[in-house]
Amino acid sequence: MKNKSALFLLLTGGLLFLALYAEAADLGQFGGGDGRGDTMAEILSQTMDSITVTSPNGGENWNSGTSHNITWTSTGTIANVNIDYSTNSGGSWSPVAANTTNDGTQPWTVPSTPSTTCLVRVSDAANADTLDTSDAVFTIATNTTSYTISGTILVGGTPLAGVVMSGLTGNPTTNASGFYSGTVTSGWSGTVTPTLIGYTFTPATRTYANVIANSTGQNYTATVVSIQRLDFIGTWDGQGVYYRNSLTSLWVKLATPATLVTAGDLDGDGIDDLIGIWPGQGGVWVKYSQSGNWAQLSSTARDISAGDMNGDGRDDLVATWDGQGVYYRHSLSGAWVKMATPATQVTAGDLDGDGKDDVIGIWPSQGGVWVKYSQSGSWAQLSSTAIDIAAGDMNGDGRDDLMATWDGQGVYYRNSISGAWVKMATPATLVAAGDLDGDGKADVIGIWPGQGGVWVKYSQSGSWA
Repeated sequence: MKNKSALFLLLTGGLLFLALYAEAADLGQFGGGDGRGDTMAEILSQTMDSITVTSPNGGENWNSGTSHNITWTSTGTIANVNIDYSTNSGGSWSPVAANTTNDGTQPWTVPSTPSTTCLVRVSDAANADTLDTSDAVFTIATNTTSYTISGTILVGGTPLAGVVMSGLTGNPTTNASGFYSGTVTSGWSGTVTPTLIGYTFTPATRTYANVIANSTGQNYTATVVSIQRLDFIGTWDGQGVYYRNSLTSLWVKLATPATLVTAGDLDGDGIDDLIGIWPGQGGVWVKYSQSGNWAQLSSTARDISAGDMNGDGRDDLVATWDGQGVYYRHSLSGAWVKMATPATQVTAGDLDGDGKDDVIGIWPSQGGVWVKYSQSGSWAQLSSTAIDIAAGDMNGDGRDDLMATWDGQGVYYRNSISGAWVKMATPATLVAAGDLDGDGKADVIGIWPGQGGVWVKYSQSGSWA
């Protein structure tokens, strides 16, 4: 009986099957001459696994950069699928998605691979023989359709010119009417950010996805940001301590000659106080801008600076004494805090962006300029020994940067985020940093005796004065 076989048609549930029957010991098995049988359920399962691509299925014209859904249907028990596309009628394939859920749809941003002979293939991730491709070729075309994104920017109801619309092609700027317009290709996605020093904007940004029409009325409201201008302060033997008003250019005398001067808002009134060393008067003194009173802060130091060392909103005196060390004086409590061993020079600036100033100094025996970051408490060497150092936000990124001068090399600043060095000028004898032009970036200030005195390079214009 085992050799007995029959070819017959079986009509079951409305479906017509052609089956080859081979009698087996187990009548629940069907199989070939290898003695291995498959159950009817397995045969039916194998028969029913199928995939049918429904889009793109031939004739479509899709622009590169636009978003479309690849769609398909399936039968059987396919769990995951692989999706590929071809630009040469199936000669080679590139992946779209691998082992993705068999849910019948896959979002696809059409690549920049123009071709008129494109196909999509969807296959069973577990059985590559179960697959389907587009019935006919479709086209991926270069995206030549463009649309405009436009609007107006007002400040207090008045048009604002010169606003850069970063993110739009070419970064267009607003005109005298406050109007801007930018061109994007069909399907473009991105974020537009208005930028102009001295202003904030509402909304701060606008995000677009798959642009397929002109977008007009994309308006913003600008608000003026109050940017404080710093003033230059200096001391001259035989003349005194003066500051120069950066708006009016007028000079104002503050005190008799000092050996060193700096400035910082120790009393928290929003105006920097004059701090200096007067050895004949016993040391370091401050003239508080709020009361106009003088107060002695310490004995004569080797070098002084000021910065908000503890993040309380008030600047603190930072100084170094030979044989003692580097200390800062808490402006609210009057307590002294030791920061380091003696340095030859000190300054302060928020290089790590944590809202507290970091102590920066020159320690020649340690190889040069070092910083102690307030955020981590760790030390880092920034450079070799310099002639003079200062700190200020030289590039407007919100972090102070080290600025220094070296004989035979020049004046440089170090970008606190990237660590890159940028040359600013030829060697100076002394340097300082401060935003004198009110553009949100510190200007380089220094003494060049061979050029006749104190000069500034304004960051806004790039000009020297």
